[in-house]
Amino acid sequence: MSIVDYSAPASTVFQGLESALERITGESMRSDQIAIGESLFWGITLDELLYKTHGTPYVDARDADPLGGCVNGARLARNAITHGAVLVQSIQGGLTFPLSFPLMFGEPAWLPVDRIMELASPPTSKRLAAQQASYATHFATRKPAEPPRQLRDWIVVAADAGFLL
Repeated sequence: MSIVDYSAPASTVFQGLESALERITGESMRSDQIAIGESLFWGITLDELLYKTHGTPYVDARDADPLGGCVNGARLARNAITHGAVLVQSIQGGLTFPLSFPLMFGEPAWLPVDRIMELASPPTSKRLAAQQASYATHFATRKPAEPPRQLRDWIVVAADAGFLL
């Protein structure tokens, strides 16, 4: 399904989001971190374009939809990466010393919201509480690709609901 006219800038933005999502593989935290940042940048750019085009009806639909609930958390994570150079994922679990058997190796996951707040120190705003709650629900401790894919899925749902660019 094409959500936008491919001659329009919004379609390039959506293609950027799709391209970044394809590169989140779970094989390399470093390359995943780069692709995660790109996916959040493009996803929030689409959200902002949808808001500029459709205004309050779009925001109301977004905030009422379970998929759309991830957008505020995505904005918090995007801002942490952009303004604070925060790496938003770490290895969860991992090794502890002294070692005991069986050994467990951790998997990359999104940082908890309190750690994001500590590292990013975002300025207080009227949206910050909603961003923190959304991040805690839709991002914290999840696998790297899940929240950005949910953000993309929301953009598709919004288009299907008539919020086109």
